[in-house]
Amino acid sequence: MLPGYDTCVTRINSYISSNYTSKGLTYGLPGRKVGFHYFWSYKTSVESSGGSILSDNNLSQTALNLRKFLITWKMGITGVAGVNGIEHILMNIRPYYEKIRSITLGSGKIHRFRNELACVYEGLGGITNNVDYTGNVSAIVGKSKTLVAIWGQIPAFDSINRKNFVKWTHPPAPLMLPHLRIREIWYKSNEFCDMIFELDNWISKWPANNSGRIFSQSFSNLCPNTPVGRIIDMIYNQK
Repeated sequence: MLPGYDTCVTRINSYISSNYTSKGLTYGLPGRKVGFHYFWSYKTSVESSGGSILSDNNLSQTALNLRKFLITWKMGITGVAGVNGIEHILMNIRPYYEKIRSITLGSGKIHRFRNELACVYEGLGGITNNVDYTGNVSAIVGKSKTLVAIWGQIPAFDSINRKNFVKWTHPPAPLMLPHLRIREIWYKSNEFCDMIFELDNWISKWPANNSGRIFSQSFSNLCPNTPVGRIIDMIYNQK
């Protein structure tokens, strides 16, 4: 399960003190680097007014911002698709994104959208590496980082997070995410869905073990305007 409230606060503060000192890497500078908060502010400004970041009139800007975000988040080493390629990928997942974009982690509703989540996972192939799949499995890191940005409801499953999800276990059971392995980056879409559904379960049960606190509302003073998936990402992204 997720750690308790006090541990979460400690880890979030540790993450902030370690990472929020670099302006370019964290908040993003227009025309240069795009960090999470820059992208998330862009997303919320578009979608809070009734639009969609994947609509025809926003797609090009979203693809440009997303490419800069992925490079800022160290995905350049794997090769990030060009803006036109990202536009094509986002167009293909748009029908599924539109169905899940208002679903929040911990609501207990994500399991109803298993097909859509699986289609998004599969459809993001090639966004950070043109050869990121083999058979029916594909690399999770670029896809999860993309979803941190455009959806905000999952953490990035990079090497640091995978290690800590496996090693930092917290009662009550279940203590670990299904399928997740420290050195493994290749996952089937059904395995990805199983992990997200278990995270949804963890968050929905978190209040019962933390004096009734609601996870999504408990850290707004530490990291305002931050979605649940990104909060979890901060908690586990500790070296």
